[in-house]
Amino acid sequence: MLLDVSRRRRVFSVTGSLAAVSLLAAIPSTAADNNSSFISQSVPASMVAGTRVSVSLTFMNTGTAPWSPSGGYLLGAPNSDIGATWQVSSVALPAQVAPGSRVTFSFRVTAPATPGIYGFQWQMESGTTFFGARSTNVSVRVEG
Repeated sequence: MLLDVSRRRRVFSVTGSLAAVSLLAAIPSTAADNNSSFISQSVPASMVAGTRVSVSLTFMNTGTAPWSPSGGYLLGAPNSDIGATWQVSSVALPAQVAPGSRVTFSFRVTAPATPGIYGFQWQMESGTTFFGARSTNVSVRVEG
């Protein structure tokens, strides 16, 4: 009789595991839906403290879902310190971006008031979730 109970537990455990695997497989993956590649950026190597400077970054939609402004897609600073440093934490998506297409974000940042070397790095964001590749981290020298 103990053998039967043990077998039932094993069967239940296997069946339970298979059910969990089936449920997990049925949930769509947002990782494949949202993905990006960093293509290029134009960021000065040095800036004067407190000045406003134009920058641009280009990303490619390498996922399966289109990016749209109404869908909450934007360019964000993956590190809150970066957003605070440059006085910009996110940049609106200028238009819908189909899978396989590129988008360039052109915007202005304000150089920190204190001279030093500061990181500059961005990533695509959907809602509050960052996804895909980050831009290359540029060390920008801010001079007085």
